[in-house]
Amino acid sequence: MTSVYKVFGVLVGAALGISACSDPAQSSDSNVERSSINDTDLSDDTIAPADNTTTLADEQAPSVDNSSAEDKLIDDLIQYRWILVDALSDESQPLTSLLDIKNQVTASFIQRQGKNSLIYSVGCNTMSAGYQLQGNEMTIDNSMSTKMSCADLDLVENRLNDLMQGVNQLELTNDKDNGSILTQITDNGVTLQWRGKMTAKAKYGSRGETIFWAIDAQTTPCTDNSAQVCLQVKPVVYDDQGIKVSEGERVEFAGTIDGYEHSSEFDQVLRLHRYALNASNDSMQNASDTNYAYVLDTIVEQTEVN
Repeated sequence: MTSVYKVFGVLVGAALGISACSDPAQSSDSNVERSSINDTDLSDDTIAPADNTTTLADEQAPSVDNSSAEDKLIDDLIQYRWILVDALSDESQPLTSLLDIKNQVTASFIQRQGKNSLIYSVGCNTMSAGYQLQGNEMTIDNSMSTKMSCADLDLVENRLNDLMQGVNQLELTNDKDNGSILTQITDNGVTLQWRGKMTAKAKYGSRGETIFWAIDAQTTPCTDNSAQVCLQVKPVVYDDQGIKVSEGERVEFAGTIDGYEHSSEFDQVLRLHRYALNASNDSMQNASDTNYAYVLDTIVEQTEVN
């Protein structure tokens, strides 16, 4: 029995092809399309004076931060994926429908083509809306959503979507014990509290590369260390329409994939983001696995094994 997970958006571009060797991090540049999970350009657009001269006034002039308070808050918000930790009504009563599934209620702030968007979910459909920020007041536009049936989650999904509309008050705090906490007071007086988990792009300071791996349900002892268990993985390549066009040879993988919990009951195809940990390594070829961090984006497909 095969179950295919629908994902928000379309699979675009050819994915990574990994050469047939014991190291799944090795690849050919002809099979790689580098992509980002965030549209923010990390390049340095600073342009030096044409004559490369610096005056004394330039050296002594204090640096000026022209960013507004709103820009600084947005910069902080987009660094994290926000996970619900508390939800209280306008009468300070727990909203159990949300709290019962709080670990799967998430929100993310993104910037795309100069526009600010809020993406949120209860673990089924992905909802998105534009927003404007003035001081700590966030005005959220009407939302758009994918259209999957969510069964028992339908009512709580509609509840969250209703809460996210209109004018909201935000307060962002940081401390060493609780990390980054975002408090949101909605238009109708409901208080939502979110804990931030740093995004992979913010954590690794670079753009991610999208790859696809097929992972067997069965694991095996690693060849180099029989006391260690290795995943059996092979690369998968898709065309522009998201149709699988090829698979590579199966190889061992002894590393970890952030956000992924292996199941011995399913063969799975994962969409991953891979981050180079060595900033000086411009080539993706012949790099040891320790040069990369792997982060799960989504499970594209899974097949139950007999």
